[in-house]
Amino acid sequence: MTTEPQFRELPDEILERLNLTRERWHAIQTEQAKREARVPSVGDVAPDFERPVLGDLETTVRLSSFRDERAVALIFGSFT
Repeated sequence: MTTEPQFRELPDEILERLNLTRERWHAIQTEQAKREARVPSVGDVAPDFERPVLGDLETTVRLSSFRDERAVALIFGSFT
């Protein structure tokens, strides 16, 4: 069963300041709802992925290789 996303409505004056139409605001909110639907919940097993080892682009490591071996902390950030 698919439900329409619940839009957070903004007053016209806010949309005007943001230089957004109501349709564009709804499109942004729809895209955000799609992204949030793909986010794992607390307690879910993390999706598996493989990345190069820091300082050695020839060697890779897979997240699942640590399962049942040790705890792993994933840190995501921005360099901007």
